[in-house]
Amino acid sequence: MKPLAGAFREGTPWGILGGLLWRERRAYAVGAACLLACDLGQVAVPLLVGHIVDGLKDGSMALGGLGRSVGMLVGLALFVALCRYGWRMGVFGSSRRIERDVRVALHDHVIRLPAEAQRRRPTGEVMALATNDLQAVRAIAGEGVMAGLDAPFYLMSALLPMLWLHPGLTLWAVLPLPLLGLVSFLLGRRMHGTYRAVQEAFGRLSDQAQTTISSIRVVKGFAREAGATEEFAARSRDHAAATMRMVRMQGAFDPLIALLSGSSTVLVLIHGGRLVEAGALTVGQLVSFLGFIQMLSWPMMAMSWAYNMAQRARASVVRLRELFRETPEPPAMHRLEPGWWLAAPPTLEVRNLTFGYPGAHRPALADVSFVLAPGQILGVTGRSGAGKSTLVSLLLRQLDARPGSLLLDGRDLGEMAVDEVRRVFAWVPQEGFLLGRSIAENVAMGEDASGVMPALLRAGLGPDLALWPEAERAVVGERGVTLSGGQRQRVCLARALVREAPVLLVDDALSAVDAATEHRVLATLGEARRDRSALIVAHRLSVVRTAPRILVLDEGRLVGDGSHDALVAQGGLYARMWHLQQLERVLAGPVPGVGA
Repeated sequence: MKPLAGAFREGTPWGILGGLLWRERRAYAVGAACLLACDLGQVAVPLLVGHIVDGLKDGSMALGGLGRSVGMLVGLALFVALCRYGWRMGVFGSSRRIERDVRVALHDHVIRLPAEAQRRRPTGEVMALATNDLQAVRAIAGEGVMAGLDAPFYLMSALLPMLWLHPGLTLWAVLPLPLLGLVSFLLGRRMHGTYRAVQEAFGRLSDQAQTTISSIRVVKGFAREAGATEEFAARSRDHAAATMRMVRMQGAFDPLIALLSGSSTVLVLIHGGRLVEAGALTVGQLVSFLGFIQMLSWPMMAMSWAYNMAQRARASVVRLRELFRETPEPPAMHRLEPGWWLAAPPTLEVRNLTFGYPGAHRPALADVSFVLAPGQILGVTGRSGAGKSTLVSLLLRQLDARPGSLLLDGRDLGEMAVDEVRRVFAWVPQEGFLLGRSIAENVAMGEDASGVMPALLRAGLGPDLALWPEAERAVVGERGVTLSGGQRQRVCLARALVREAPVLLVDDALSAVDAATEHRVLATLGEARRDRSALIVAHRLSVVRTAPRILVLDEGRLVGDGSHDALVAQGGLYARMWHLQQLERVLAGPVPGVGA
């Protein structure tokens, strides 16, 4: 069976929906059988009631016969209840499994998208796809299938006894039905665009809510509560307006069904009454016929209901298909043995690396080359916008470099599996993002938890841990909101240290700590590296000054290469940055615990 992501990328909307239903064909077959049996049981009820009425009217039914007939009604009710349970398990159970499978496939696809694709699509829109649009798919796979199957079953189950009772009267009863089909077709043509507009408005509403809630401290800090409320209210009004347009069209169906059902009843009463007077129909048969007329209203309602859900599901499938068509990160051309670097730490080579963002007037990196040998520490610095973070993103395959530009032991990073590349690097990001879990869980991230406390100490969190009760199990809140910026950065550093990766990649991760903490962290970091190499990216030169070799970037180009003392002696950008930062440090005053 084709994977769901591939089915969504290649199929038409109706083909995709049909493929989803086909995955559960066996369960649907059982559900359809139970549904048909349930309908047949319900059809028998009006016939039995009509038989009882005629028997009581002409005196042919004795008390014992009446008791048996009532017992049969009770038996039919139990049979229908059992069959109803069976079709619910078959049909609704299948819809829940389809919803689960699509949600898992969607999540798996989203986390494999490259960073550029994720930046183009707001988080709230993706959340709307994973909730509202998936619910529309589940609805057509559950209630929609039930209504679509039950309507023809029920319609035929009612029409056949009506034809048996009196064919002519049946034609009068179904006379208004073609009008329903015509109106359903005309309204349905307009519904697809309306449903899509509703889903898109819900996506914008979800994105606005997600943005406001995730940045709530900034909103409150700048007293933007009123503005945020108005922006959310505007999105909510847009969604409500789109929804009301949809509701007005949907609302046209129910009055139409009531009118048609009432018209059928009136026609049957008029012509059926004449047949009873003429002796061509008994009173009991007319009662049965009116019972079948009431049964006809459900198929009419079910068909319109199923049609509405199908249009809504089609609009949602189109939106889901657009996301599934985003190209995920490429697979590996050559997959290596897990942990291949453990025997001998790899050499990282950057060879004539040039990279530019779409629409930029100059490349972010231009002809950058260097080699990071096993066990070596290499510092990278430069002014803001020099290309430091771009270099980190390229190494982590968050952006794709030109083939042959990035090599690990001579292997092109572009030909390696993305997960293999990222296991080579123990990454400390510039923005310390933490999950709303305990510190220990944030540090371990699925690794051996026994190394959590030593890693926290090496990351300079010893004094902070002493102040927290049960520090390792302390929950940090969403995005680490209960920690300071420096504490978040150091927890992320501990997360990198606990991993057995050969290259430590630090992306300006000490920018939010004070000088004394920075001094302690760098001292313990050097001791804890063992045979790891380290690429330390920092704007603050005190972070990289102890590195034996420092690269200086400016506007994407390599303008300096050497030790701290050599670069200061040469003058140029590095020397100017150093003197300026030293002046700032003198003006700030001495830092306790840090030597001159």
